[in-house]
Amino acid sequence: MVSQIVLAAIAYGDCLTAKRADVINCQDHAMASKLLRDVLRDALPIAEERRYRRILATYDECQYGARSIPLDFARRLLTDLEAFARWAESEL
Repeated sequence: MVSQIVLAAIAYGDCLTAKRADVINCQDHAMASKLLRDVLRDALPIAEERRYRRILATYDECQYGARSIPLDFARRLLTDLEAFARWAESEL
């Protein structure tokens, strides 16, 4: 579940940077939030940047880690994704 949340957030971020600057993040996923800030500048609300970073921070663990992630943590990430997605869709 968390893996899909992270990948969806990355896809939204890539859509925004592709639309605005014809560029997507092809390197370290931890740098995706920096690219989004570089492209959108002041059009990226701080709250959305925080949500995006919070989601991306779980990338390595959910993709490559062996420990289970608590359901309540996954639900909080899903809430973050839903809010980020609503904002991103309004920008697209």
